[in-house]
Amino acid sequence: MPVGVITRRSFLRLLGLGSAGCFLSGCLPQPVVQASGSGATVAVSETASPLPSVTASPFPSQTAQATGFGKAAASATPSPLSPTQTAVPEQPPSQEGLSVIQQERLRQAAQNYIAEDEQSAIQVARSLGYILNDGHPASVCGPLSLAILRDAGLVSKYIDLHDFWLLNPRDSRNIRILEHTFPHDEFLWFETTQSIASFDFTAFPLKAGDFLYLFAGDPGSFEHMLVVSHIDQQGRAYAVTNFNTPAGYVIEEVMLYDPAQPGIGKFYEWTDRKNSLLGLTGFGGFRLWRFQAPVADPTPLERQLADEIDQVIAQTGGNWYLILREVDGKNIYARRIREAIHPASVIKLPIAMLTMKRLEMQVGKDLESLLAQGVDGRTYAQLLRAMLVDSEEEATESLLNELRRVRFDLTSVLRSWKAETTDVIQRISSARDLAILFEGLYGNYLLPTSREVLLELLSVYTPGDDTRLGVLRQYLPAGSVFYNKRGTITRELMTASDCALVVIPAAAGKRAFIIGAYSFQGQARVSYEHLVAAMEAIANIIGKYLLLL
Repeated sequence: MPVGVITRRSFLRLLGLGSAGCFLSGCLPQPVVQASGSGATVAVSETASPLPSVTASPFPSQTAQATGFGKAAASATPSPLSPTQTAVPEQPPSQEGLSVIQQERLRQAAQNYIAEDEQSAIQVARSLGYILNDGHPASVCGPLSLAILRDAGLVSKYIDLHDFWLLNPRDSRNIRILEHTFPHDEFLWFETTQSIASFDFTAFPLKAGDFLYLFAGDPGSFEHMLVVSHIDQQGRAYAVTNFNTPAGYVIEEVMLYDPAQPGIGKFYEWTDRKNSLLGLTGFGGFRLWRFQAPVADPTPLERQLADEIDQVIAQTGGNWYLILREVDGKNIYARRIREAIHPASVIKLPIAMLTMKRLEMQVGKDLESLLAQGVDGRTYAQLLRAMLVDSEEEATESLLNELRRVRFDLTSVLRSWKAETTDVIQRISSARDLAILFEGLYGNYLLPTSREVLLELLSVYTPGDDTRLGVLRQYLPAGSVFYNKRGTITRELMTASDCALVVIPAAAGKRAFIIGAYSFQGQARVSYEHLVAAMEAIANIIGKYLLLL
């Protein structure tokens, strides 16, 4: 058996359930299992008492139809965290997040996973690929739920289903997974400790697309995840989910509750003590994540773009974090954009913005005179140029040390700029944060004079600016402007990064786009040359896409 593979048999043995006569129904019978390199560690959690809710994020799935912005080139392999806790809202907003078409697509996606006997359910579980060469309907609830949302095009198609296998929302690592998948700016986070048997679903009805985590509570024997696949005209809620039966585990569509008939539905079967041999859950309440903003479906052109980019990445390998976003618009392509990464020298962009913000806050002094001051024998103007144009580390450290020396509140400023992950001291950020910061620089995060100073430095042409995302330049019409910051690490953590702001003339003025590409060699140790070649292939695809707008 390959190292790191956990079979159902070994999983049950670890939990001590295989010979103890216990039942592993649906999902997680209160143990938390975390896979590690050569096996698993098990921590048993006594109660299902919920903690405060946290934060999360999906992006419209972009399906594929290849025809041609550019030909996939290069060959090479996929890899490379901080939760923030917030209060759980007492009552949810009323707006619908999903369109009628999306709700129907969700219902159809769920139907595809129905398996009416255990052998068929095992095949479905294994087809999801959330455990290498294995999978079982006893513990597939998390991966199954996310696969349904993914197939319906409602969450990112780049989601790792393994992350939701035995997910425990009390654990900080799993909270980060939830933050990335269901971000607060796109989802309602709701929690109740009231049993699903007594909760008033007429006052707070479930909606299609709701993702639920049911807490076992006392005397529950397992915890469970499910997605509401549809709501019928009578307000009855349904889910395609896995559960135990006298004949074994199945995956079927079940009615969760009927508002006209209290006590009827799967929620009440799971809380009926007569069914203890099959497993009980929901006594401890539930957490819910709900779409609270409209989900934008990709256009045919965007699906084609995503397909061609994905083809390049699949051929190359490595770990990729990539965003294409229109300024003041939507994300056109988003791949793992909320995950914390080391973006190499691209982190110098927020360091420069923080430096300028600190200078702006010195009342009564004009920017020109402030830039003429400095530290370590150089003016701020010289240090900023050395950092952004020459990518000099010594200048970067001088500016960071000065920010620390004056105790400038880096975190509060970054959060005010909506940068959730960025830590310039640790040199950590995310594709999303860096795109938002670049957009904010172009917008109003700084005063106009400060903004122009930094944008001018980011537009300076240097050797190598025609490589990586710089390949885009050949597609830009006259009057376009290209700003960017590249980053490279060739020792230990191999990475090639680039973040660009492209401003192009349009019929109604200008259109601006942010492109961020962050590639890492991953476990297969893709070479630096292959990462750069793939990034340039992606830049060609994006350039041809921009020509069609």
